[in-house]
Amino acid sequence: MTVQDLVKSVSFDEIATALQRTHFREVENFIGQSAEYKMAYDQLCHIGPGGYGGEVTFDIVSPESLENPEVKAIVANNVEGQDWEDILAKDVIRPTNQKVTTAEMAGAILWGATFYGFTSHSQERCFDDFFNDDSPFATQAYRLGIREMLPYIKDKEERRELKKLCKGNPDGVPCGSETMRYLWERRKHLNRSKRKRKYRMTKRQDELWKMNRVYHNVERLRKFGIIEKPGFMESLIDKIYNAKLVNDVMLESFAYGKTDRVEYLKELLDKYACEMKGPPNSESKLTIIIWNSESYPLNFGERKQLHEFLIKFFALPSSSIQIVFGVTQAENLEIQIQFISINDG
Repeated sequence: MTVQDLVKSVSFDEIATALQRTHFREVENFIGQSAEYKMAYDQLCHIGPGGYGGEVTFDIVSPESLENPEVKAIVANNVEGQDWEDILAKDVIRPTNQKVTTAEMAGAILWGATFYGFTSHSQERCFDDFFNDDSPFATQAYRLGIREMLPYIKDKEERRELKKLCKGNPDGVPCGSETMRYLWERRKHLNRSKRKRKYRMTKRQDELWKMNRVYHNVERLRKFGIIEKPGFMESLIDKIYNAKLVNDVMLESFAYGKTDRVEYLKELLDKYACEMKGPPNSESKLTIIIWNSESYPLNFGERKQLHEFLIKFFALPSSSIQIVFGVTQAENLEIQIQFISINDG
């Protein structure tokens, strides 16, 4: 049996129930916050297998180890970080010495396969967070890191090179293992003034890295599509940059023409994302962008259904929620809903 056969042989609700038992034992009502897993499951059921096959085996954890809530009861091997098409073509090796249900095996595979994200959008964001350090904020953070090192560098030539790099656009903090060990030892013996200096520089670097993530989120939003309401995008971007806290969630209909895409989203929110109701706190304001492609636009009935459903779902005062429509650049049959919660502090 291949992974594709396994996934298609059980419903998502069966998998979610198994995941609650094996991976999310400490989570109350996991199915009510499993929307991303549901989207990944529907994609796996739709796309075809590819690659060169292989095998998926399972590690079963002993009951004594499960006293630690971080430990997963079952882990699928040979699935993390791989293309989903390749995973679907692999053969499933069912454990012979342990009682494991089909839903538990499918849940372990789903949990491992979503290591980098549940959709192409969440995967892109994951890699952006890992590798995107080309913003002005990242450059400033690297410069601060170099400036923090300079007082402890004894070699004059190395100091000269670091100063030269600091004046340019560094894309990292070059530092060998010997220098790092020396710095680590020196930092243990800093006086009060130098400790305060290091604290201020570290705090500033943290702020810059936070702004780097915001910058890439904004750029991704800017490139994603065009919002129909004139001037709304720039206003939203200003709010994001000035916010104390921003939460951004994207849900997408993976109906593939088999079911109604609006009904898909309504069920996704009602059943698998019911924990999203309401903003994180009273100071937050919710902006909802409903994206669709130019080739497959929303008709009047779909717009009305989604708008009425979302207003009822969140049950927020009109001053705390704003719903707008946008058109994406991609040729996409599905509807994407972006929820941006902004806390101005």
